[in-house]
Amino acid sequence: MVTGSEVAASIGSKLAGGLLRKLFTLVSGNIRSVRLQLFNRNQRARVVAAAFVRIRRDSDGRYAIIRNRHRPEQYSAIGGCYKYHANAVSALEKLQFTDEYNINDDDTARDIRGYTKRKFANGIVKWFSQHPTQRESHAACLIRELNEELVEEAGLSFANDALDRLTFQQVRTYISYENSELDEMPLTQIKIFEVYDVEPSAHLQSVIDTLSHADGESILWVSKRDIMAGRCSRSNKVVGAVCELFVADRIKGQTFAPPLHVARRATASRP
Repeated sequence: MVTGSEVAASIGSKLAGGLLRKLFTLVSGNIRSVRLQLFNRNQRARVVAAAFVRIRRDSDGRYAIIRNRHRPEQYSAIGGCYKYHANAVSALEKLQFTDEYNINDDDTARDIRGYTKRKFANGIVKWFSQHPTQRESHAACLIRELNEELVEEAGLSFANDALDRLTFQQVRTYISYENSELDEMPLTQIKIFEVYDVEPSAHLQSVIDTLSHADGESILWVSKRDIMAGRCSRSNKVVGAVCELFVADRIKGQTFAPPLHVARRATASRP
């Protein structure tokens, strides 16, 4: 028979373990942040800031994800890059930020996804958190992405402007510093990913009903086990690593670098 003291000890151990993991994440992130300032300061760094929405179906506990337009062999979280406003251009120019996509495309124009030097990368992270009026709000970003991905790309229709009436509650913010290579050159990647739940409402239920009855292969419903395995057990479809943030506070799987042809031409553009 388990005693009260044993239960208390078990709970205390789990709480301590969780606090230690969060402390380790915080300390390791700060160490990586400092290294950007001290080492290889002029090497290239890629910065991405994005918001993702977590839509959970209560009937089976599964989460809605969408076919990745750029990598159709996999499914990923619904959402995408924040956009910066015109009043941010001066600040980003001082941080030598360069748009990743050097093309006149409304879909990618002014995405907070681009390049700078390592010594300016922390400045962009601070700008993102300290100057919210110079970029989209999370609600504006998510509603825009929901309409782009579900209506324009997946061809779904929603009654009573349901997507535009959703409200959101933040789940977590994930900031990572990763070192990789691109074109055989060192590249540091800084990712600012935010995850949001949709607050309960009749509009949310309407959206869930529409997604549950979507034709074709645009929408996939996955379990926590599917997400952590990186593959849907029902359909054998690949689940993108960013979906791990639905159920965990960090990403263990591999996320992709930008396409080579995009990276080459991006360095020549300015906001």
